[in-house]
Amino acid sequence: MNSRSASNPTLQRVGGLVLLLACVLCWPARALAGAGDEWEREAKVQLLKSSPVTAEIVERGEKLLDSGHLRDAAALLEQAAQNEPKNALVARIQCRIHTELGSTQVAILACRRALAYELTPKDWPGDMLAMVRALLSAKERPTSEHLYQALSISSSLMRKVPNQPWPHLAQCEIASRLENVSTMRLCDPTWSGWALANAHYDSVRGVTKIRRFHSLMWSAWLALTGICLATLIHAVRAKRRERRMPRNRTIALLTSIIVVALFPGVAFGQSGSVPQLGDVGAMPIDDKNPEGSVPTASQRDRDPLGYAYFVMDITGRAEKATKHGNHTQAVLYYRALVKATPNKSVSYSRLCSAYEALQDWPNALKNCRTALAYDGVKDVDYAKYAHLLMEHKPRVSSSEVQDLDAIVQQLRTEAPNGGVADLVECEVGVKLHDQVRLKRCTANLEVLGPNDPKTLSFKWAYAVERRDYAQAKSLLEQLRQTAISKKTLNSMEAATSLALPIWRRALTHSWLLAGFGTALVALALFFLARRQYQQPIAAK
Repeated sequence: MNSRSASNPTLQRVGGLVLLLACVLCWPARALAGAGDEWEREAKVQLLKSSPVTAEIVERGEKLLDSGHLRDAAALLEQAAQNEPKNALVARIQCRIHTELGSTQVAILACRRALAYELTPKDWPGDMLAMVRALLSAKERPTSEHLYQALSISSSLMRKVPNQPWPHLAQCEIASRLENVSTMRLCDPTWSGWALANAHYDSVRGVTKIRRFHSLMWSAWLALTGICLATLIHAVRAKRRERRMPRNRTIALLTSIIVVALFPGVAFGQSGSVPQLGDVGAMPIDDKNPEGSVPTASQRDRDPLGYAYFVMDITGRAEKATKHGNHTQAVLYYRALVKATPNKSVSYSRLCSAYEALQDWPNALKNCRTALAYDGVKDVDYAKYAHLLMEHKPRVSSSEVQDLDAIVQQLRTEAPNGGVADLVECEVGVKLHDQVRLKRCTANLEVLGPNDPKTLSFKWAYAVERRDYAQAKSLLEQLRQTAISKKTLNSMEAATSLALPIWRRALTHSWLLAGFGTALVALALFFLARRQYQQPIAAK
């Protein structure tokens, strides 16, 4: 009785220490986050200068967001978006609000607008991190397609900004959303300090769950260690009083101490290295028949993360095959990608590029055209389809021309300052020898990039159509100073010469002019000799 009471103070002190450490480690990470975000201050200052009314609406919307009134905040930001439809800051905050609401598709669209209109390239990593959160914002389990996109963004960040926290924070988002131990380890907790120090909205939120997870894990093992130490102290004191511990209790105690002392990495949930993307849930791929390796719908639903990694692996192998010039193998991989993600524009676009590399124009055109019908289509996809159609199809039907005109109008509406609409219209103008189209598109391209090789090339085509050969030659001289290939320039010079009238072509080739002159002299001598020959006969 006395020995048991003597050990109580020690046990109480150890237990109190363990509880104190647990409270410190599990303290909510958000309490450490500072106010303000340097990343957005510049955008807010610019918005205040350009539209004070919208800036005031945005400020009220952010306050509602912080206080948890999400739907009221969404209504205010919708009003701000109507005032400033191309403002990256407004789109970014809309992305956050709808992410919190779980409105995944609306959040994704808002994030895309933020990426399209971002102020500087330095904003790109933060916007991509926000896109990861939007993709995983559904209240139910994320779809394999959204997981794949989130993992792809994480990989892209790792390639482009490997020494910055963004890719690690994206992994934290994915890990926290899936909430299982193996994926939690994808998140490197060392970056949580950066997120909290910078008080970045999108980074703090992802780190919070991870930090709590690691804190709880550490607390549990610290508690176990404390209990083991307390038991050891109790055992030592008991031995001094000549009390023997039960054998099974002694074995348990020694086992716990050995595990904690010799295998701290296992005890604290760490491994020798943090798993990289692609290490978790990979599914086998048959390189000879990748399409046959695509998991079924039931397999995808059972393991959405594994399915996402499968899509990443297929894409990686296709890119590697393309890099090594094995375009036939790349086609096989991209066909499997189309089967795995049939509703994504990028799948068909990449398959189109693979067929283009093989100069399989019918299949390239087919897949480029299909890419325009699905989610994620980009301006360059429209331009690529128009180029292939104009370049590799001998005759273009009237319905195809109408489709291209509709594409031009859509691009002028959605990306009026991008120049893609004018490039497509110029392609059509060159194919149809349409001076009206060429006049309109070259005038617009002249404003956007007067010295761009594409602008000069289409202006040259317009000059040839107008038979303004002097300007055509002048434009060829300007193109000679650009990065245009010598082969292309030689082709344009030959086309200019062929477009000239025959008499002007003769003037540009001395050998042809000399031959023509010699022929004229010979003809004149022939008629003169014939005349002299006929005069004596007439005299007789």
